[in-house]
Amino acid sequence: MPQSFKNAWRWLVGASAAAMLIASITPAANADVITLCVKPSGQIVGINVPCKTNKQIQLTWNIPGPAGDQGMQGVTGPTGAAGEAGLTGTTGGIGPVGPTGPTGAMGLTGLGGSQGLEGPVGPTGASGAQGKTGPTGSQGDVGAAGPTGPTGAMGLTGPVGAQGAVGNVGPSGSLGPVGFTGPGGVQGPVGIAGPTGNTGPSGPTGPTGSQGLAGIPGINGKSGDNVSTLTGGTLGDVIGADAAIQLTGSTTSAAPLYMAPGNGADFVQGTLQVPTPGGIASNLQVQLWAPKFPGGPGTGNAYTFVVCVNSTCDPTTPGVSCTVTDPASTCTDDFATTGDEVTFNPGDAISIVAFNSAGDSSVVNVTWSLDYALGPL
Repeated sequence: MPQSFKNAWRWLVGASAAAMLIASITPAANADVITLCVKPSGQIVGINVPCKTNKQIQLTWNIPGPAGDQGMQGVTGPTGAAGEAGLTGTTGGIGPVGPTGPTGAMGLTGLGGSQGLEGPVGPTGASGAQGKTGPTGSQGDVGAAGPTGPTGAMGLTGPVGAQGAVGNVGPSGSLGPVGFTGPGGVQGPVGIAGPTGNTGPSGPTGPTGSQGLAGIPGINGKSGDNVSTLTGGTLGDVIGADAAIQLTGSTTSAAPLYMAPGNGADFVQGTLQVPTPGGIASNLQVQLWAPKFPGGPGTGNAYTFVVCVNSTCDPTTPGVSCTVTDPASTCTDDFATTGDEVTFNPGDAISIVAFNSAGDSSVVNVTWSLDYALGPL
């Protein structure tokens, strides 16, 4: 490189260094003119000191004056190439929540307005004219029939009506079937004694025998003139079956069958019980038929029969009752053996209740009889 180029380069370097040095000097230390002594090698050897002319170069600067006016905007240079994206910085922590400001004081409630005065009542308006009567509405539909009321209590038996006139004899009906043979009648009264025979000759008097033991007193019998026999039953295999009044296994004490003298049988006691003039009933006898011949209730089964006073049908208070237990087909409550009897006051009703009292009894028909003594005995 030519020597002149090397010296020029060094001066530039020295000048640049001097400029940076001047920039570092505080304004209070500056003079109006700054002089530097620079070696040919570019080394600064002194500031504001005399220079050796043969070996040093003197550079002089003036202190900068006041700033000049703003120059014109230079032409915008070309946009440089985009630099590489810098690394993503770490996310900063969430700052603390600022304190809540104080709640403002509530304003005062305004005063209420005063109550206004009540206005006067207006005058009553005149009554309107009477309107015309509207047409009669059509007949409404007949309402549904109300429920049937409960059955009233049975009324007292009315007095016996006067004997009606004898009616004309009706035509003879056809001959009905022969009925079952009824139970044997009670023993008839003793016949009138025959005339006394001629007295025979007296025999020789025998020796006097020893005194015999006194006999046990017998039970007083009922007067034959006041006793009648009541009978009844389930009306046989034809009528009884058609009317569904035979005894069956489903005829229980909770749903028994009732019978009454000459009045057939029914499952409702009030429809057939017969009023009495007062008296005493005893000697109940019962015969079962299965269905046309005597027959019992079946193996291990039984039917019970009890005489009822009104609605009381209890054989223990005291009472008259008997039970047909297989293989028997009859039962009896004999007064001479048991002393059982039932007393009826005038107007009391009589009936007999029957029910299955053991097992699943067979279907049977019933006939029965009962002694009834009228009035006081």
